[in-house]
Parts: sequence; structure tokens; C-alpha cells
Amino acid sequence: MKSKKFFSVSAIATMVIAGSMLVSCSSVDSIDSVATVNGKELGRDEFEDLAAMLNEAEIFTLTNGELTSEDARQVLLTMISAEVVRGILADYDIEVTDADRETYRAQLQEGGQLEGYSDALKDYVINLYAEQGALSNIEALTDAEIEELYDSAPGAAGVMCLRHLVVEAEDTALEALAEYEGGTEFAEVAGKYSTEPNAVTSGGALRDTTNDNDCISVVQYQRQFDMDFVRGALTAEAGAVVGPIKSSFGYHLIESRSFDDVKESLSKIFESNTGASLADAALLNSDVRVDSSFGKWDASSGVIVDL
Repeated sequence: MKSKKFFSVSAIATMVIAGSMLVSCSSVDSIDSVATVNGKELGRDEFEDLAAMLNEAEIFTLTNGELTSEDARQVLLTMISAEVVRGILADYDIEVTDADRETYRAQLQEGGQLEGYSDALKDYVINLYAEQGALSNIEALTDAEIEELYDSAPGAAGVMCLRHLVVEAEDTALEALAEYEGGTEFAEVAGKYSTEPNAVTSGGALRDTTNDNDCISVVQYQRQFDMDFVRGALTAEAGAVVGPIKSSFGYHLIESRSFDDVKESLSKIFESNTGASLADAALLNSDVRVDSSFGKWDASSGVIVDL
């Protein structure tokens, strides 16, 4: 059998993954839908057609005529993510043109990445890439717009700009919290209490060292950090501290840094990645409901999980 091919459902889906604070147990009511995104129904026929195309291309394999539960969730997540991107493009009056699609068709074909796909699957994949690419046409936000977005809700700018400290015992975390609430700067408290070796110099700041930035995308947090830590961080308003938050590493206090503290870092992100950041943030505020046969929508991790 052929090896799995280029159509990376998880990669495309996770371009816009983010999540709000709670696990949503809501499911769709219509037998004709597999999910809804902000009230927009995602049709069961589309899901079944996509699953069949992926099976034909030997990307996923049907067992007794059905996808495995994990593969089915990835297909559905792709559909959900694509709908969120379309919503962002509509909000900013960005149109995906036939010329855009032909550009991606040429690029993907040149790389041999559509080999073995049916025409229908090629069109589907090309359209996904064209829609994702069209996000780059969204103009950079002003500092005032970024501030309003950043302050409106945790992660609403598609990034989190955090400091934290971690200790072994909850009592120690509470002692540190009391010191912070007594007026000591969080960075100083982190340097004093945190078990992280570099906390004294970093003040507990979590940075995107690859891009030399004080803010990290929500998607990167979901991919690389303990999910209990992420869920806790997603409850922190800008300028506030939450905790103690228990993770597999210990007990954390987490500070969401104020806009003024990270203004330059946010501006840098939105100068080059406005559309992507908005798309990363979109699911944070989206009402996503899935058919209970797939599981339930876990907004904090941006995936579908078991009931």
C-alpha cells in the first residue's frame, strides 16, 4: 500500500487551532450536519465525500466502510478550521480568486504534492491552501486595534505573552502569590521562588526564542506546553496573575503581561502575521459544536476529544 501522502490534515487544521477556556459538551441537532461553527452547519455529505476522497488517495483507510475515530476527527477538524478561516476572510472582505487557486495548484503540482489525488481532492486541497494564503492580504492592525484585541480576552490576539513561576508545593505557590499581591513585581517573585534554573535572570518570562519575541502563539502553547498549564493561562486577563495552577511540573503562578509591557512584541507579530494571528485566535471566540458520535469539542486544546 502507498505511504501517506502530502495532504496533511492535521497540519492544515492546526494552522488555526486555538481554544477558549472550557470544554464544550454541546452537540449538533441536525442529522444532516457533523458540526456547526458559529451557527453555520458543516454538512454530513461534505464530510463523507472528503473521507471517501482521502480513502481513495490512501491517506486514510476505511475499516468496514468507516474511518477510525481519530482519522474522522482530523477530517472534521479540517472542515471546522477551514470554516473559521472563511469567516475571517469574510469579516475583512478578502476574496480568494481563481488566480490565487491556480498559483497554489502550480506550486503543489511542481512539488509532486498532488500526485495520486482525484481531481475533486486536488481542488479541495488547493482551495484550502488558497484560503489560508489569502489571510496574508489582511492589513496590519494599528497599535490601538491590537491593544483592544489583546485586552478583550485571554488569547484573543492569537498569542499569549506570559511570565510564570513553578514550585513543587502548593503552599509555596501561595506564599509567592501573597508576596506578589503585597506589591512585589512578578518577575522578582519568580526569580525568588521558581525552580526553573534561569528564573532569576528571565523573571519567568516565556519567549519565542526562534523569533526573538516576548509573545508565543496559542497554537505553539497547545503543541509544546502542558495542557493544564495552557488551560490555566487561558484564564488570565491581560495584566493579571492566576494560580496556583497544577501541571505535571508542579504548581504555577502565571502572569499575562500587560499590553504596555509587550507592545513592541505584539506590533512585530501583527506587522508580518496579522491574518494568521487573527485566524489562530478565531476559534477562541467561536461557538463550535460537533456531532456527539465524534466526541466533544475541547476548546482549550482546539481538538475533538472523547465524551
